[in-house]
Amino acid sequence: MGRCIQTLYVHDDSVWNLWSDSAQLDIVYSCGRDGLVTWIDWRSSPTVSIPLCKETSPILSVLPVRSTNFLFYFQSLT
Repeated sequence: MGRCIQTLYVHDDSVWNLWSDSAQLDIVYSCGRDGLVTWIDWRSSPTVSIPLCKETSPILSVLPVRSTNFLFYFQSLT
């Protein structure tokens, strides 16, 4: 069973996907039903959250491309 390690306050609706390449989850990309894709840095105090984009449809998944400034995300068109 999972446990709560952090709470996200940047989304207005449910979070559908989190992505991090760190085992400590100190840098995380989040996306969800509200159409928001966010970069979150939990290493700093207070936590830094930067909205990267906002779509009109829910975002299903997010995948940053390493060693580039690109970010792929997949959205629901319904």
